[in-house]
Amino acid sequence: MLDASPLDASQRDASNLGASKLDVLNPATEEVVATVPAATAQDVTTLVARAARAQERWAATAPADRARLLRRFAAQVDVHLEELAQLEVREAGHLIGNARWEAGNVRDLLDFSAGGVERLSGRQIPVPGGLNVTLLEPLGVVGVIAPWNFPMPIAAWGTAPALAAGNAVILKPAETTLSPRCASPTPPWRRGCPKASSRSCPARAPSRATRSSSTPASPRSCSPAPPASASRSWPSAPTG
Repeated sequence: MLDASPLDASQRDASNLGASKLDVLNPATEEVVATVPAATAQDVTTLVARAARAQERWAATAPADRARLLRRFAAQVDVHLEELAQLEVREAGHLIGNARWEAGNVRDLLDFSAGGVERLSGRQIPVPGGLNVTLLEPLGVVGVIAPWNFPMPIAAWGTAPALAAGNAVILKPAETTLSPRCASPTPPWRRGCPKASSRSCPARAPSRATRSSSTPASPRSCSPAPPASASRSWPSAPTG
């Protein structure tokens, strides 16, 4: 149920195909690492609607299956850890040792979040005359904003626990650190992970933020990490 790819040209409205591009530069050499299409306001609206539909299926997935898929994702990150680290060096200018730690942190957080999936239990709260039963439920579509300084781990800090709790995620990376390989439709570390509930939305911040706040059923925006779930209380019938 995981797919980090943004909208491709075939999924965009014809009027948006001439949208602006975002150049990703190597801060050490100013070489253009990649050029990524900038998401338009219409793209964001489309992403939110698709994420809302995917979230219903993802939330209905058995907790054990969600945990299994997150662990599969973590295993793929581990296999491609060096590739991800080199990407962080080229995009963000980090030292290779730091970048390897960051990629490992993504792997570890995915594993950690997978371990919590089956522990999202509610509580029975004693109240006068009975009990309140509190259930933990997904928030819905969550917007995660990842800044430029630690783009890979901070994106994972928000995305992994949100997915674990049954939410869909739209990721807004910084314009200067777009992780173009992560935005690719089939990056190698995502192979074997079924599609659905996580999408990347590369865009210039003002247009992205404006559209998110005005879109019906707009995502809850959280940086760096969203709450995992919302709680709801159900008063029970009095006992005795």
